[in-house]
Amino acid sequence: MTGAPGQLLAHTVTADDITWVRGDIRDRAVACGLSGLKLGDFLVAVNEILTNAVLHAGGVARLRMYSDRASLVCEISDQGPGIPRERIMDLQLPDSLTIGGRGLWLARAFSDEMTVDTGANGTTVRLRANLGTPAPANPEHRHG
Repeated sequence: MTGAPGQLLAHTVTADDITWVRGDIRDRAVACGLSGLKLGDFLVAVNEILTNAVLHAGGVARLRMYSDRASLVCEISDQGPGIPRERIMDLQLPDSLTIGGRGLWLARAFSDEMTVDTGANGTTVRLRANLGTPAPANPEHRHG
């Protein structure tokens, strides 16, 4: 399935589903050619956004995963109240003493691209992993 375009997954996800959905995402990502550190990074990014959507935006998220030959995209949507603009625009890692608040930062840092569409009727986050591009060896150079 390496590089095959089209939809790979579509799930409605609750807290009870996150573990098995992560496995499904991993299997499809591997089939598309994602591996090693790049695969691990992408799974962390997707897990952060999926978990945040379920925990903070009404208990249900919609996940869609697709490939466009050059990249793999996970799109996570919810019907929550939206994310404050300052949270989206903040590119700084939260202070080490802060509890929580790292999900958006991690997702941005561990994906090749992250886009956020948010408003009073919900949020959609798209995470992209470029296929065939190795992850940076130095974590300091990770950014989306």
